[in-house]
Formats: sequence, structure tokens, C-alpha cells
Amino acid sequence: MVIQRRQVGNVNFNRNWTDYKNGFGDMTNGDFWLGLQKLKEILKKALTPDNDQTSSAGASMFNSGWWFNHNCSDCNPNGLFTPGTVSLNSK
Repeated sequence: MVIQRRQVGNVNFNRNWTDYKNGFGDMTNGDFWLGLQKLKEILKKALTPDNDQTSSAGASMFNSGWWFNHNCSDCNPNGLFTPGTVSLNSK
């Protein structure tokens, strides 16, 4: 089962909570996010709240439909899509 695909770059993943809840994109021809409601039905687990608890608002800073607790750029799977580019955050 594929929950999220980011290979083409044809879908903007900087979305609001409702979009992540319902899902978006095209499962047959491009990038997509399956949707939290569908995952809930599949996994029978509770949803996590929309919660960016960083003082610097990481989701806005990194153009990302993602919810951060700390260290915004350490994990940013839904940030800007740059095909063929790999960037590692060294410390």
C-alpha cells in the first residue's frame, strides 16, 4: 500500500489540515497523499492533531504541510519538491 508518493513534483504538499485529512493528488498519474481519514479506517487508530509547536513556525518557514515539535528541517517530507536534488542537514 502506498500512502504518499512524491516522484513527479506535480502536486504542492504545502496544504492545510483538511487536505491532509481528506487526501489529495492523483493516485494514478502523479504525486499524492492518501489521506488521514483513509489511514484511520485502515489502521483503526486515532488522528494526531494539527500542531506546529515550534516557536519559529517551521511549517511556514519551510513551505511544508507538516507539523513540527522541534528541529524543523530535520524531517520535512512534505517540503518543496526538487527532483534529483538531495540535501542533508549536517550538524
